[in-house]
Parts: sequence; C-alpha cells; structure tokens
Amino acid sequence: MSGICGLLRFDNQPAESAAVRAMLKAMAYRGPDGLNHLCTGSIALGQACLRTTLDSGQQDLPREFPGIQIQLVYDGRLDNRGELVAALGGRTGSGDSPTDAELVVAAYVKWGNTFPRYLEGDFALAIWDGKHQRLLCVRDHTGTRPFYYHCAPDYFAFATELPCLLALAVNKPVLNQSMVTQFLAQLWLNNEDTFWEGYHRLAPAHTLEVKGADLQLRRYWQPDFHRRLHYSESREYRSHYRELLADLVRSQSRSDQVAAFEVSGGLDSSALFAVASHLHRQGKLPAPDLAAYTLDFRGCGDADEVGYAQAVAEHCASPLEIVPPTYKPLAWYRERGRARGEFCGAPNGTMSLGLFARVAASGSRVLINGTGGDEWLDAGNAAYAEAISRWRFAALPSLMRTQAQTDGWHYAVRCAARNTLAGILPTRIKELLRQVRASEDEDVHRLSPQFRQQLQQLQQQHQNRSAGLRLRAPWQLPLWQQANSSHALLAHETMEVLAAEAGLELRRPYWSRRLVEFSISLPRHVLSVPGENRSLHRLAMSGLLPGQVLTRADKAEFSAAFQGLTGAAATAMSGGEPRVHPEWLNTESLNALLAENAEAEDGCLNWALWYLYCCAAVSG
Repeated sequence: MSGICGLLRFDNQPAESAAVRAMLKAMAYRGPDGLNHLCTGSIALGQACLRTTLDSGQQDLPREFPGIQIQLVYDGRLDNRGELVAALGGRTGSGDSPTDAELVVAAYVKWGNTFPRYLEGDFALAIWDGKHQRLLCVRDHTGTRPFYYHCAPDYFAFATELPCLLALAVNKPVLNQSMVTQFLAQLWLNNEDTFWEGYHRLAPAHTLEVKGADLQLRRYWQPDFHRRLHYSESREYRSHYRELLADLVRSQSRSDQVAAFEVSGGLDSSALFAVASHLHRQGKLPAPDLAAYTLDFRGCGDADEVGYAQAVAEHCASPLEIVPPTYKPLAWYRERGRARGEFCGAPNGTMSLGLFARVAASGSRVLINGTGGDEWLDAGNAAYAEAISRWRFAALPSLMRTQAQTDGWHYAVRCAARNTLAGILPTRIKELLRQVRASEDEDVHRLSPQFRQQLQQLQQQHQNRSAGLRLRAPWQLPLWQQANSSHALLAHETMEVLAAEAGLELRRPYWSRRLVEFSISLPRHVLSVPGENRSLHRLAMSGLLPGQVLTRADKAEFSAAFQGLTGAAATAMSGGEPRVHPEWLNTESLNALLAENAEAEDGCLNWALWYLYCCAAVSG
C-alpha cells in the first residue's frame, strides 16, 4: 500500500519539508514508485507511492488543485467509479476517465464533509481546504487503510504508520496504560488507542476535521441494523450472494500486475480464488492474470491445509505455489516492538512473511485474502435468538433438530436455551452480564488493583458508546461489536504493515462495506443454520469449489507457529529481559504465569503470556 503523511502548523509558521521528509523516510518501503511531498504555507503533505492500478499511474500525489484551493494526499482504490462519475455529472473536469484522486476532490466539492458516504473501496486521505483553512482526514468504512494522528501544542501530524509520528517526537512519549490494560486483559475496547498517550488511530468510518487547534471527530457510516433482505425463495438469496461476491472480487482484483491470492484451503479464501478464476475465464477479471499461494504446514497436524488448497487449484485448473512458513526468533519480536512502538505481531501472522516475499518477487503488488469470512459468513447460533425475537416459536424445533444431527441433542438444547434468552434480553442487561463474566476471567484477575479499576472505566465507556444504538433486536448487539471490533482492526493493521514491508497491498473482500451490510441484513437462518456453519456460502459456491472443500467441517489451528517461543518468552521475562512493569499485574499471578510456561513444549500457545511479552517489548 502507499503511505501518506502530513503536518499542519498552528503557530503561523511555514511547514518545513524536513518534518514530512522524516515521516516519509520512516516508511520508505511503501514508496517504491517515489517519495513525494508538497509544502504550501502552514501545510505539508507527503506520499510514499506504490502503484497497483493503471489509474494510479496517472495521478501524481500529493496534488494541488489550484482553482479551488485544495490539496490532496490519498492512499486508496475506488470501486464505484462509474457511479461516482454519473453522480458528479462531469464535475471532475477530466472527461469520462478521471483518476481516483480527481473523483475524491470532486465528491468533496459537491458533498462537503459528508462525501465519504458516497465512496466505495479502501481509502485513507487528507484534504487541505485553503479557502476554509481546514484539514479533513478520512478513513474508509471498515479500516482497510490505516491512519494515525497526533496533535501537539503547535502542530497536527498524521501518517499511515505510527512510527512516522513517533519520529517527530522530541522526547519519548508517555506509555498509554489504557492500551496496556486492554492487552493484558485481552479485552480491546476502542479503536482509537495506541501504546502512547496523545497518539491515536482514526477509527474506521470516521472523519477528523482540523481547524486551527480544534479537532472534531464525526462518524459518517455504520451499518443499518433495521434493513432486512427478504426473498420468497432460498435460491434468490444464493443468487444475490454469488453476484455480490463476484462483483467484490472483480473490483478488488483491479491491478496492472498479476493479482495474487492466499488460498489456505479453507472455505473463505478458496472461494475468492475460485470466483476470480471463473471471472478470468470469462474475460471479466480486471487483472492480466491471477496466482495462488499457500503455506506448507505438512507434518504439523491441524495446521496442514495443503491437500485442500491443492484440490482448489486443481479444480480451477491453476498452479499453486506452496511456500514454507516463516519462523522468527523471540529477539525479532522484541526488537520490532521496541523499534516501532507498537504491537510486534504474533507467530501465526509472521508465518506468512515468506509467502509475502514470494508474491512480491513474482511481480505482483496486490494480495487478496479471506479475512472476514469467519465474522460475516457464519451466524453461529443466532438463528435461535432471531426466531424468538420475532415470535417465531414454531421455528425452534426445526433449528434444534438440524443442530442435533451434528452436535447432539444435549448441546442443541443448551444452545437453544442460551440464544433464545439472548433474543429477548435488553442490550443494557446483556452488556452488564458480559462485564460480570469478564470480571471473573483469569486474565482480569491477574491485573493489579490499579489496572483492574482502569479496565472497569474502559468497559463503562464502551457500554456508553453502545447505549444509544438503534438496533432492530437485542440479539444484534454482537453484530455491532463485530463491525467495530478493535481486535480485528489490530490484527489487520499488524498484517497490513508486514505486507507493505514486502511491497504488497492487502485487500480483503469479506470486510468490504457491501458485504458487511449484506450479512447484517440477512435472516440468520439463511446465513447459517445452527450446526451447519456458512450454509449460504457453501450453497452459493457449489460448482465453483471441489466437494472436499465445500463439505469441510474442520478448521486449521496454527499453534505450531509458536515453536519454542512460549517457553522462551516466559524465561526471558523471568530474567527481566524485557522488563515487566510491577504495577501491571499482581506479583503472585505474574510469577505463576511465568513459572507455568517456562518449560512449555513446542507448539504450546498462551496468549496471556504473549501479550504480556509484547507490552514489555514496546515499553522498552
């Protein structure tokens, strides 16, 4: 992905190029096609350019639009270009083929601060409006493109990556204990925190307006939880989903190089590649070709998916490149956390580094993966809750019989009871019950009294944010939480940086705005029947995927990636390298955690220990 950055001074001094050049230098690997900057008065903008489409080759950024006193820096891809051109009615001034950047500016001129509502795709951008002396920062609907910012007494700065902002700091920033608390409790409760006070993420689907030293955050989109998609026949749902997925794959495959796909062998990533292969055979894929890659965990138990991935490749008559997983030593993670000042990642993410390198070496610049399939293609047991909330009592026995065939009657009855209760309990009561359960969690009990109190404050703030939600039914609360998942955002941003370091742009169709909206609008029993996960997805992919993948019931488990790291991390922290701050955890619990894991065998995974190590690494 490209990288963007900028600095706005509040003290009437000109913005110097040195600062923006320092930020660009900190993410120079994002700019194989050039590091560019533009300084005008109090504003300086920078772009580390990675061109992935023919359109991006026609736009030099940052760019000034002098007639309307606007400057733009933009990292993104628009997927509704035709609709925008029609809606703007020739306002772009570039005929029928305006660049994405020109469309963005034209949309801003027409719709003002609300313009992001009309955009489809992945984007992070900043617009300097000289006429109104304001900076408008925007992040896409689901947070595919990162955006960080910092407001100092005399300037505001933003960048694609946090280290770019830390590079400007004169003194070391203060560690944000709120973020440490969330990591140690394994409860990520907001999308704005970083490990440093005063350094923030711009949350997905938000704009940030900067005028003088005044900052104003606004949310411009969230899914409509009252929208219902209803068809009289089940085949109509399948047709709708298949057409939607094909359109998403087509738009997200747009590249002037070979579009690469991670094909794990699971239902989600395999479906994306199968759909892309089908489009390519029809001449409808907007990329010269496509390629499939998978990780080689043969001999590693449940992590081995090579057979499934090979079946997909054979079914699509396409070659498959099998790449060994990457194993990094513990010191690598510590140094990364210390140097970058952020979460250093986990072995089940860094295992893909070799795959990223192989994709980039082949000449591809776009890598498409199946992230989001777990979240948006499977309704779990929510069909029970939906049925009871709509007073459809007669549907419960049928749902239970279906689940009992897979999971047995005892489990089906328990699921029905638990989920029907979720369908009628008010949202506030469910939030309180969730807090009670969290307070009994072992990770929470390890926290020192000070940190436990801070966690309670964070939970209250989180509850307040959801208090005014307009949901169709109480059972939809988990959908809202899923759409705003801080942990999912953290995982994506961590992988995005690793891919960018290899020269790749990550794309994830299942986390697109349209797929999220579609999933939320569906009846839960259509999306997946209890006991039959991904029902709609499996039916829609019939014929595109081989039978052994369509009927696959298991899921890969990658604790094998933690070879020797759990014991090594416990031993290292026992010796004070890195140092665990004494105020984080109560001493007895800390010592027990370290002792329990000091002799851990290969493949042993303990997330509480890993997140503790990562926090210690960041704090130095």
